[in-house]
Amino acid sequence: MPRVNLQKKYYKNKVVRVCFSIINNGYFDATIIFVIILNTFFLALDKYPEFDEWMLELISIFNFIFTIIFTAEAVFKIIGLGFREFAKETFNLFDLLIVIISIAELQFSGETGPGVFSSFRAFRLFKIFRLFRVGDLRILLDSITFTLTTIGDYVVLLLLFIYVFALIGMSFFAGKLKFDKNDKFNLEEGESPRTHFDDLVWSVITIF
Repeated sequence: MPRVNLQKKYYKNKVVRVCFSIINNGYFDATIIFVIILNTFFLALDKYPEFDEWMLELISIFNFIFTIIFTAEAVFKIIGLGFREFAKETFNLFDLLIVIISIAELQFSGETGPGVFSSFRAFRLFKIFRLFRVGDLRILLDSITFTLTTIGDYVVLLLLFIYVFALIGMSFFAGKLKFDKNDKFNLEEGESPRTHFDDLVWSVITIF
């Protein structure tokens, strides 16, 4: 949570003070994390076709409730911190984007069909990464981030090896691996398999 100067005129407003107290309460963060985990669970259930109509309706209701909770969280933070302080933390901006997407999904999914905007609901899964902001999980995330920033030279070397062996594969096997419908080698009437060395792109993919 960004540190703010409570002596500023903005933070002397009663509504701002109340919102600031709410978002700095430990129970508030714990509740939001619980809702995020619960939301992830319901997102996993969303695509099961075996559910009865009442279960799908229940999932839809919970989706609406989650949207309200996440919207309220964003509103409390924007009011309690002020938008400038709110925007200093990347996770806050990401949460705001998720809220906008969720509201758009509720607004337009019924008009354009369930497959157009409802897929955006999956972006809520990224909210689970908020669990990495504190404790041992944050240390683990920082370690992974540090590791990724130190393997740049290795990645370049790996890509170079893949490129070289892809060219070697093209030299030896381009147009020479064709099979018929019975998976028997047939250079004249057969077709190349899905992974092949006939062109550079698929040669690189095959080696990878």
